[in-house]
Amino acid sequence: MNIELLRELVEGHGTSGYEDDIRAIVRRELGGIADITTDSMGNVTCRIKKEGAPKLMIAGHTDEIGFMVKFIDSNGFLRLNPLGGFDPRQMNSQRVRVVTKDGPVPGMLMYGTKPKHMLTDAEANAGQNLDSFFVDVGMTGDEAKEKIEIGAMVTMDRKMAAYGKHLSCKAMDDRVGVFVMIEAVKAAKNVKVDLYAVATAQEEIGLRGAAAAGSAILPNIVVALDVTLANDIPGVPEQDQVTKLGHGTAIKLMDGSLVCNPKMVQHFKDLAKKNEIKYQIEVLPRGGTDAGAVQRLNGGVPSFTLSIPCRYVHGERRRCPSLDRPARTLHRRRPQRRLHPRMSAQDRYRAIQDRISSACSQAGRDTSEVTLIAVSKFKPASAILELYELGHRDFGESRVQEMESKAAELPKDIRWHFIGGLQSNKVRKAAAVANLIHSIDSESQIAQLGRLDHVQKVLIELNIAEEEQKSGVFSKSLDAMIESVLSCSQAHLLGLMTIGPVVTEAEAMRPHFAKLRSLSEKHGLSVLSMGMSFDFEVGIQEGATHVRVGTALFGER
Repeated sequence: MNIELLRELVEGHGTSGYEDDIRAIVRRELGGIADITTDSMGNVTCRIKKEGAPKLMIAGHTDEIGFMVKFIDSNGFLRLNPLGGFDPRQMNSQRVRVVTKDGPVPGMLMYGTKPKHMLTDAEANAGQNLDSFFVDVGMTGDEAKEKIEIGAMVTMDRKMAAYGKHLSCKAMDDRVGVFVMIEAVKAAKNVKVDLYAVATAQEEIGLRGAAAAGSAILPNIVVALDVTLANDIPGVPEQDQVTKLGHGTAIKLMDGSLVCNPKMVQHFKDLAKKNEIKYQIEVLPRGGTDAGAVQRLNGGVPSFTLSIPCRYVHGERRRCPSLDRPARTLHRRRPQRRLHPRMSAQDRYRAIQDRISSACSQAGRDTSEVTLIAVSKFKPASAILELYELGHRDFGESRVQEMESKAAELPKDIRWHFIGGLQSNKVRKAAAVANLIHSIDSESQIAQLGRLDHVQKVLIELNIAEEEQKSGVFSKSLDAMIESVLSCSQAHLLGLMTIGPVVTEAEAMRPHFAKLRSLSEKHGLSVLSMGMSFDFEVGIQEGATHVRVGTALFGER
């Protein structure tokens, strides 16, 4: 499970009509897999073409509920117009983010009322209404009016967190559906339909994007991916719980926007049973999904929604189930050294060089033995040029298309390192740019290396902790993989690479790095690519010749 992609999606900001940041993530993730187009509504359509086959449209919406600034009073308080359906009971005293042309402004979402100890009984028992909420940005009227425009986007400001086996964040509805769609498209093999995966816009204000996309695509079938209510909490009768967390995905029968096609419902039941996938049946009395908008088009389209149960939908925090391991991983996320906001690129670069020098000194090594790879994935060419102008030449990328684009734009003497998971059909493109490919781990990749017209330098990626969800070969398969690479005339094997498990202390990586060094020595290999921003000093002490540093050089992605 790609927990960092999910985090990026749910922590991203984008209300209805302003989903630009989320669109960019979808384009980045699927750009090398599908043909990408964006329509005037803001829908991103990712098509895997199969001419003459039935058209399948999959839809997950990118927008989240939020607000638009409609008025700024003389005291600097912002009045709001909702974009989507909020429950006023869940809105009190929340941190929010107001978008301005100069960057986001933090604020507090408050209710216009006297403090509790000044309320009469009648006032205390009165309900709340949306019109009485405002945002306090800590500015005077003149300051707020100068910095914040009418129409500015306002969203909740929350980070993803894990609670036991559950994940919580502000925009699970429906970024978790977009996440599932992205990962499904990546995993799809031998697609037998003309596939349109659509990251739709403006769902929260009337299913508008899906209607526009559906009218353009004219699909034969549509499947929406969205969250649904999991009301398995105190105060809700069992008959009104709709779904329960931990009881599997929800196969929807109906909601306020559609009755799902019975044949599609049965198909998904059969599919779940065949593959031993836990599922539950959903009957949602109100609300709707993108499938409801597309169903009514072109004389009627067979439509269905596959749902992810979620507690506290349209509240300030929504909670979805998670796999046990990813939930724990959030608690064990590698701590990063904080970068001072005023540090220049030169300061950060010198700081990393000093850390490398210190680690080499402790290990009795010369700094010339260690190559620093500046991991520049998702960073603009301008950030790479800053380091280039300081004399740095080794940069690492994890996506072939991004590496190709940057290589075409940047100086030709840059040495590119491909460090990400590599699909076999992308080997030729990666080899056309990369001086060194760090992530060889399959026979299909080696077969593609054999078709190159030049000899490509490579490393074998070892899954050092033997984690099932990670790429790389296990130790027991290393001998056979080395033999296969050595038998490939177009591959020059230099050494090994690993990405270790998530730990809280860098020292915990030492036994893993020591194991990689031992295996390298056993096979007479000279290059060891191990260690990142958090733990590269330990890697150097254990013999690393290449360290891959991104966050400590460029900041958080």
